[in-house]
Amino acid sequence: MKVELEDIVIRNELVPGDLGYVIYLHGSLYGREYGYGIQFETYVALGMHEFYKKYDQERDRVWICDHSSRIIGFLLLMHRENNSAQHPSRKSHRCQEASSTTRFHTCRCNSTANS
Repeated sequence: MKVELEDIVIRNELVPGDLGYVIYLHGSLYGREYGYGIQFETYVALGMHEFYKKYDQERDRVWICDHSSRIIGFLLLMHRENNSAQHPSRKSHRCQEASSTTRFHTCRCNSTANS
């Protein structure tokens, strides 16, 4: 199915099931494509837990791309209290962290979606 830009809804609030689904997508996709195991999925789950536990409405953001009520993209921006950032080489491919005060998690959630 071809995904048209005008058919994508971008949400900025989490709803029940979002975090678990994104964790599942990371584990499933990167397990299939790169042979990553449960350790990687656990790392993603811990990051999601940290985001939700420390969520600050003024400094943190989430963008969830929905198409036909299905998540096809996800971006998370998270503050860090001590202005630290983790070096991307210490983490798995495509799980990117950037800047000294924020953290980005990106996931190509649906490899069949066309832009």
